[in-house]
Amino acid sequence: MMISVLTVLISIKGIRSKVKKASGIGKSLITALSPFHKMVVAK
Repeated sequence: MMISVLTVLISIKGIRSKVKKASGIGKSLITALSPFHKMVVAK
């Protein structure tokens, strides 16, 4: 039981770090494509 909880916690930590990296990449992409992004949002 405890092992499964630990594996879930570890996987959640790994997912969070991946999400942080992905969000950082996404933010840089959005800032690079901000004019295009605003046009898309305006539509």
